[in-house]
Amino acid sequence: MTELASFLLIPAADDDLAATLRRQVGHLAARRCLAYDRRGLEPALARRLAAHQRAAIADRAGFVARFADHDLTTCALALADDPAIAADAAATLCERLERATRFDDGVAIAPQLPALQLATRDRNPLRGLEAHPDKTGNALDLGGQPTAAWLAALTTALDAIAAALPTLHRELTVTLERIVPVGFDRERHLSCSYREAPGLVYLSLHPDPLTLAEAIVHETQHGKLNLLSWLDPLLTNHDDQRVASPARPDPRPLFGVLLAAHAFVAVAALHHALAAIDHPLAHGPAFARRRAQVHSGNAEAIVTLAQHARPSAVGARVLEAITNLHHLLGAARNG
Repeated sequence: MTELASFLLIPAADDDLAATLRRQVGHLAARRCLAYDRRGLEPALARRLAAHQRAAIADRAGFVARFADHDLTTCALALADDPAIAADAAATLCERLERATRFDDGVAIAPQLPALQLATRDRNPLRGLEAHPDKTGNALDLGGQPTAAWLAALTTALDAIAAALPTLHRELTVTLERIVPVGFDRERHLSCSYREAPGLVYLSLHPDPLTLAEAIVHETQHGKLNLLSWLDPLLTNHDDQRVASPARPDPRPLFGVLLAAHAFVAVAALHHALAAIDHPLAHGPAFARRRAQVHSGNAEAIVTLAQHARPSAVGARVLEAITNLHHLLGAARNG
């Protein structure tokens, strides 16, 4: 099979970049928590958070180390100008800091990924925000399906990823910590993730395991690029600049196009690897049509980025990796 390892896309066997980024962003989140101005919070909550900030001064290293916890990192990164979101984030931060153990908010999904859980409660303070024009929210919802059906479908999808892209599957121990169920639909599939919530993915249930496998790869790729974006701007384009995107019906900022290309080139790599090992999911005309559709969209996104993107030095390396892998996959398809 064609070698697919590349920077921040498909990891090599010894690639620990995602884990390094997660640690660095955890440290950043801890610093944001320590520096947060509590004056916008209601008094009792402000006093609770102040007590944790003062205690951290005596054991700063121990405090920072606790932000390996997904909920602490998410809530610290969500502390911002919106009073309601900040209050929700600060309340969860305090509750978690006052506990000796992580929240018990999920059900284990797959033995190969022992930390991965299907959420039974969503504490993400940004869960009510919605940026996609075709969606109305991300409320936790099993869609009338039993938990066992969710676990079985997700396990099948994860097994397909493990068979096709084993290094990417191993990286999921870092990039995928919790899946929030957001309903069931036989025709349409929905997924999303948040920049402030590394390791948290929102997915609807779908009867096609390839669709679920694609969504897991897609959203965890977003997570990796979002982690990097906390440490480097990647693109220097103005936030107000909008361009057409092959992945969305609405005009998108350049960073949105970069996110889409970064995710869908990895999905194309999944398609390539499934076909190369003659996986059952790669059989039939529907797979061939989907593979061609994703490849075509990636080509369009790469042209858009080449025409408009103004990358940082790190962003240029990401763009180069996306472009090179796309061309490698195209050559393999045509060879």
